[in-house]
Amino acid sequence: MFTAFKNYFDFTGRANRNEYWMYTLLVIIVNVGLQVLIPIFASISAAISFLPAAALVLFALFTVIPSFSVSFRRLHDTGRSAWWLLLLVIPLIGALVLIFWFAMPGEEGENKYGARPEAN
Repeated sequence: MFTAFKNYFDFTGRANRNEYWMYTLLVIIVNVGLQVLIPIFASISAAISFLPAAALVLFALFTVIPSFSVSFRRLHDTGRSAWWLLLLVIPLIGALVLIFWFAMPGEEGENKYGARPEAN
């Protein structure tokens, strides 16, 4: 999970399924948690209602680069170029194709993007 943060600016190499999905799960949990806090804080006091929204924006800014880097490396593990992330511009279908690829096992052994990560 924290490997994605350790490799914050690493867009080369490969990321196994565990690294990708644990990072994604962490991002989803934090996002949902902060979104749940927004109406709770708003109902308590207008003076503090901005805090969870501000935290959500900061978290999004903090995670945008590692989200791309772990996605690049995950596609590399399946033998695909990171250019395939451009599928995200196709609503729904693009995301579904990428989710399918992210869930696939990585290529056995070394590929053109490097050695196979430890666990897949």
